[in-house]
Amino acid sequence: MQDHRRQGLFTSPYHRMAGWIILLLTLSSYRMLFNMTNNRSSSSRHNKSTRGYSRFEMYQAEFLPQIIHTERSSTPSLEQEANQASIEPDEKILKPKASKEPPPRPIIPISQQQHLLQSPYTRPLDTTRSPCGILFFYHIACTGGSSINRWLGKEKDYNDNVTYWTKWGRHVGVQDGFIRDMDDQVSGLTNTEWKIVHAHGYSFFPNTSEPYLYQWRSEVENKGCRFFVTTMLRDAIGHTISQSKGTINPNLTMTEWMRHLQPENATSSDRYWNTQIDYLLYNRGPRNEYNATKEEKAKRAIELLSRHFDLVGYSNYDYFMEAVLNVTGWERQPMKHANSFNGELRYTEGELEMVKRLTEENGDVMFIDAVRHLYYGHLNYMM
Repeated sequence: MQDHRRQGLFTSPYHRMAGWIILLLTLSSYRMLFNMTNNRSSSSRHNKSTRGYSRFEMYQAEFLPQIIHTERSSTPSLEQEANQASIEPDEKILKPKASKEPPPRPIIPISQQQHLLQSPYTRPLDTTRSPCGILFFYHIACTGGSSINRWLGKEKDYNDNVTYWTKWGRHVGVQDGFIRDMDDQVSGLTNTEWKIVHAHGYSFFPNTSEPYLYQWRSEVENKGCRFFVTTMLRDAIGHTISQSKGTINPNLTMTEWMRHLQPENATSSDRYWNTQIDYLLYNRGPRNEYNATKEEKAKRAIELLSRHFDLVGYSNYDYFMEAVLNVTGWERQPMKHANSFNGELRYTEGELEMVKRLTEENGDVMFIDAVRHLYYGHLNYMM
């Protein structure tokens, strides 16, 4: 009877179920212990494989693998070789192989790029004082140029042997008269005077009239004087928005106001304003009559700046003023804010998205990013 009860104890369905539960719990405990041990080993290998790299190098290796060239000891230790064999594929990016492809062509000449190591300017900013010269201010609308222009006029009033001349208007024929009179300004320059030249709407079309900049510089410098070409720029999106404030026709919607930036209207002269890249290249003419891509437009604009412009400002009016005063030796006068807008701006989210998209597609964002990088070291810490 006792043997029968013991046999019934182990053959009962309830007790068999309890046995299976105990077995499953035991196996689960062993599995958890194995995983914990394996994770410690993997973490140790990862720490060893990334030892000696800064947090910045780790960031670069993850996000910028194509431009990072990490240099370490040329003779790895046995421990390093063993660790290298256990590195996961995504960790090998820390020591990328050298690319066989040639480096990309620079957007400006190498000789000027070398200057960037010492100065924020692609064209060497020589602030050596000169007793004579022509200060050529290319005034792009809605960049604070009115403040600079009025300040230059004030400098003319408070300094001896300084004259001011401008010629601009609202039709294409203005440029012919500007070039003719500018020739007279250059030929009549003496070695004891400074002349201020203000170029604005329809005065000068740099993209097609570039040879005159070479000619005028050569003639002025042959007189022993300076030909100091300047301009002022600002944030691309902010500039587009600034164009509409206080000047937008009440009968136009924002979509109609922006229509000339649509791709199908690239060669149209029916527009109310110009972006910065278009003003620099084409002044108030058609914004893209040669059907150039935004990359081609940005590269051409940077090319013009680096070849001919001695001072390229970026919303830094005090710095602009200091550079001009250093070159000319003029008595300092304050620069006051001019042509300000005190109204209220209201845009829908859709309108702002349209402004951003069309400004980017036109090449302005790319152009201003290049200016900030080449002239002011923007994102240099990433290189």
